[in-house]
Amino acid sequence: NKVKFTNIGSLLEENDYVAVLPNYGLFPFAVFEDMIYDVYTAIQWTFENIQKYGGDPKRVTLVGHSAGAHLVALTLFKSYNYMENNGEILNPLPTFEKVILLAGPYDFDDVEVAKMGYQEENVEDFNNGLLEKTVQILFRTKVVSPYDIVRSMPDNSVNDSFNVNRFILYYTSNDDLVPKNSAVKLIDQIKRVCPNISIEYVFKENYTHNDIVKGIRYGNEVQKDIYMSLVRL
Repeated sequence: NKVKFTNIGSLLEENDYVAVLPNYGLFPFAVFEDMIYDVYTAIQWTFENIQKYGGDPKRVTLVGHSAGAHLVALTLFKSYNYMENNGEILNPLPTFEKVILLAGPYDFDDVEVAKMGYQEENVEDFNNGLLEKTVQILFRTKVVSPYDIVRSMPDNSVNDSFNVNRFILYYTSNDDLVPKNSAVKLIDQIKRVCPNISIEYVFKENYTHNDIVKGIRYGNEVQKDIYMSLVRL
């Protein structure tokens, strides 16, 4: 629920950014392709309308945390490759100044998905250790992994950086939900298909999976500074 993240919007506004905080549908009322549709159309709306609110459509930064980071990456790579989603072909999105992925699960062979932000809070947790095939069944789609999409692409096949001027991936040492390897593997595949891409991996010690978003929610100045430093990179 985006209401939980209004302090992030306020933080960005305080630093002279125009923030857009969309919702996406949650399981069991939505599956991955519904979520991707929500993310994709929210991005389209932002590019088409942000100038009315004082923003610059040529300087859009896209940020996602946890499940949001996964859905951002999945939406970006599916649309870049003209893949089908809910029976329609997605077209590539306009160029982003930055895409910032915070503690996202990018390969479901590596990730426990319970409590990751895909489901309604009152729905019982999935069993720990769900692997990719189980996720595919539950979410009724074969395409669940951003890592798998990029891995399927030929070497040196991307010459426009996926329409992203800069990627930033963030991970913390005490994250017990998403393994560090998830981000590292995705970075390796992105570099393989686009060797000249601008991509940065930011690693912080002693923080957990949710510290950055919870910290901002409750006014933690350290987490605010970390978040804004990523936005400004």
